[in-house]
Parts: sequence; structure tokens; C-alpha cells
Amino acid sequence: MPSDQDFVSPSCSFHRRTTRPIPPVKEQGSRAPGFRLLRISGSFPSFGPKGDALSFTQDFRTIARMRIDGSDRLEVFSPAFAPAWYPQGNTIAFTRGRVFAASNTDNEIYLTAPDGSYVRNVTQHPANDALPSWSPDSQRLGFRSTRDGNKELYIIGKDGTGLTRLTSSPGTDTFPHWSPGGNRIVFTSNRSSDFEIYTIRPDGSDLRQLTHSPGLDMHPLWSPDGQ
Repeated sequence: MPSDQDFVSPSCSFHRRTTRPIPPVKEQGSRAPGFRLLRISGSFPSFGPKGDALSFTQDFRTIARMRIDGSDRLEVFSPAFAPAWYPQGNTIAFTRGRVFAASNTDNEIYLTAPDGSYVRNVTQHPANDALPSWSPDSQRLGFRSTRDGNKELYIIGKDGTGLTRLTSSPGTDTFPHWSPGGNRIVFTSNRSSDFEIYTIRPDGSDLRQLTHSPGLDMHPLWSPDGQ
């Protein structure tokens, strides 16, 4: 039987829809010992490496950043979504463009400082590039793109060089997330009919299907130990 110590973690985040007006941050009761539960008005949350601040998508159109108590809130860039905080904390990758845009929409991957003091693009292609995820060494980004016709996964250096295609399937491959150890990338795909969770090595080898259930299996993230 796991002990309380097995569940201790500094912070975690998720999002859900609601029709009720809510404050930017509200403390919620947590049933898990060691967890602090915060309800945050936003989506696609990403914590900074120290756990004291996070970036998120505000109203599905703006990248915002704030401390976890709701203070120091700042709108960083718009239109944009899906921020991913650099493991060392001084840069946020994000998608410049509109959420749920058509496949032929020119969305791009950008980098910005957490305070918005600089912004530069990583990708430069008239396709829908979106949903970046940092490699653990902070040198590369995994992302989803329609540049070859349908939604596939790619890897690119943070300086915009070294683009490689990771997946190739007739379906949709999306929502990549790099493992903490750097040896695998988890993602969602409907290549086998409905959406399931898969992992693959960063060199494109050893594809594995993790879930086998009817329904919509989406938005996978790694545990801190990569297991």
C-alpha cells in the first residue's frame, strides 16, 4: 500500500471547462496529502522550474504569466496559446496564432522571455506549427505540424535549425511531450481509429501504443520520474 510520502509533490496543474465566473486563482481543498490544489482561470498551464510561477493560455487567445498566488500577472503575447516553460526558467516556447485553427493556418512556434521583453520565432513555414515541448537539455523542441499534409510530429533546434520529422501516419499525431530522461516522447494519435496514447524515441524508432480503449485519450504528460 503506498504511503503518504509516495504522493508528495510541490505542484501540479490541469484545466477543465466551466461556465461560472471564477477568480484568476482560487485555493481548493486537496484530498491528497502533500498537494496544494489551485484553480486557475486559463488553459494549457505550464509551471516554471521553481514551481513559484506559471504560464497559461488566457481566454484561448493570449499567453499570460503570473505567480501561483495570482500576483504579478502579465499578458505576454497575443494571439497565442500552449506555452511550454524552458527547464532553466528564462524562456517560454509557445504557439503564435489561434487555437483550433484550420490545418492550413499559418501558426508558428515562438520563444519569449517570461516578462515578454523579447520575442523571436523558431519555425518559419506557412503551415500550422503548434504545441511545443522542450527536450530536457533545453536545446530542442518537439511540436506538431501540418507542413507535410496532415498533422505529424517534428523536432527542431531552439535556434530554428536541425528540423527532423518524427512520425509518419495517415492519421493525426499531436500533443507531444518529452520525457524527463529525454529518451522518449509521448503523444496522442488516431492512427488506429480513435485517439490513443503512444510513445516514440526522439530518433523516430520504437513506436509503442500505451492505451487500447474506445474514447478520446488526449493531452498526455510524463510523471517527474519518467515512468
